[in-house]
Amino acid sequence: MSLRGSVSTGVRAPTPGQVNLQNIQTNFHPVFGLIDAGQIPSYHPIAQALGGKPLTEESALNLTFGTILQLSSDLVLTADMFSITLRDRIALSGSIPLSDELTGILRRSGQLAGFETLQEVKFFSNDFDTRQFGVDILLSLDREYGDNRATIASIAYNWTRPELLDFSEPSMIREFLGEPLTETTEVSILSPRRKVEMEHVNPHHRIIATGRQVMGPYHGMLRLNYYSGWKACVLFSFTCTLGGEDVLRSYTGSWIVDAEVGYRFRENYAAAFGVNNVFAIDRPADQIEQDSQGNANVPSTPWDYNGAALYLRLSADF
Repeated sequence: MSLRGSVSTGVRAPTPGQVNLQNIQTNFHPVFGLIDAGQIPSYHPIAQALGGKPLTEESALNLTFGTILQLSSDLVLTADMFSITLRDRIALSGSIPLSDELTGILRRSGQLAGFETLQEVKFFSNDFDTRQFGVDILLSLDREYGDNRATIASIAYNWTRPELLDFSEPSMIREFLGEPLTETTEVSILSPRRKVEMEHVNPHHRIIATGRQVMGPYHGMLRLNYYSGWKACVLFSFTCTLGGEDVLRSYTGSWIVDAEVGYRFRENYAAAFGVNNVFAIDRPADQIEQDSQGNANVPSTPWDYNGAALYLRLSADF
């Protein structure tokens, strides 16, 4: 038995792309159809008018503690706890919709050539702090029998709880690009959708059980993946509402099965055939997503939502 642990800190400066990237693209909006949406630097006049500030570095504090148990010569159990705290985290804001009054000001403004048609914007910010606390447990078996025969198996479990520690509350803006607004507008850099994505879009529980049997030149592999339930906003709605209706959905988890068989020939060459998601497990998209975007399956699915995938792999070792 042995123990292990670590304490570390880190600092990451914003990249040139995060600081300066600027582009406009056409997106599909479930209500308004095709709209112009822009990603702009946080120091851009539009971003600053909506609460953006120049980016600063983010800092991290990482804590881990665990144990390793050698249960036998070929069986090992490890268990680890971890905590990762990020302060002033650099991340994209949600897509902030611009009201008719704001877009009108943009069109009248002569200093923002190329941006007059924007209806949504987003930008990088240091808007929130997060902590991820979790547990990793791994049981692994590596047993050789001689005559090129072996059994390799493992089962891994992960539980992770993401938590938003601090974030900017929605702010009220009374002027935009120097013009007073007739109606005060509420702006939230961390949108309701982003809050859901931070805390609930990734399954909190995962299990991966893998077994691999080698018999001379042949091998077979079976893998079981478990994902617990998750939550997501339909149509990636900024407010998680559509027409005043709540569109936050909860989805059930599932077991996903992968399988592979292979053959090694002439010592240096191998071929394998496999299937990922053998039973083509998916989650049908909400009817509104099917009608407006043509999505057959939920795009936030943590596994490949395209169903089963077959592959043939050829490899050579030199």
